[in-house]
Amino acid sequence: MHAWRGRPVASPSTAGHDLGQVLAELLAAAQRAGAVRPDVDAADVKAFLVGCAARERDDIDAAARGRMLSVIHDGLRAANSHP
Repeated sequence: MHAWRGRPVASPSTAGHDLGQVLAELLAAAQRAGAVRPDVDAADVKAFLVGCAARERDDIDAAARGRMLSVIHDGLRAANSHP
């Protein structure tokens, strides 16, 4: 950690680790709440995010972006959760 304008900021070497931990904690909370399927792990979600970012660079249209997000959202949703 280092400071910027008096506030602690993660260094680039630790930022990815911090994000991974936060992602895992958010995913675990969503799974405990029954909103996300239990067989998904943080690496899966990270891969989805990377795929979305790669697709975004392709300058896809709004309809394609909406379909992609819908497919990911539907795929993560637990069977007993409601849209």
